[in-house]
Amino acid sequence: VKRLEQAESERARAEKERHDLQTRWRAQTEEWFRAATEELQSKLLADWGASHAMAAALSSAKTQKEHATAQLDAANAEQRIREADLQAELSRVEEEARFVAAELGTARAAIGAMQDELRVASKREATL
Repeated sequence: VKRLEQAESERARAEKERHDLQTRWRAQTEEWFRAATEELQSKLLADWGASHAMAAALSSAKTQKEHATAQLDAANAEQRIREADLQAELSRVEEEARFVAAELGTARAAIGAMQDELRVASKREATL
């Protein structure tokens, strides 16, 4: 009987020790999960802050790009207008040059005719 009581006592002690180990293990596991959760939340908040900052920087860069593109488009439009104006001016100057060249040709022909007349007149006077 004493052995039976001793075995029963040993079994009860082992059961209590197993229960205590389970309780400690559960408490340690819960503590580990709590710490891991806090760490993950902290990292998540930091990552969220970083992503928010990156989104703001990206938005700023996009706005700057749009502004620069608008300025470039405006400069290109001005350049095209200036080019068209210069092309029109060139056409006008070329037309004027053709007109002046034609007048010069007419004037040269008239001068040539006058010189011929003067030569003829001078030969007539010399023969008289």
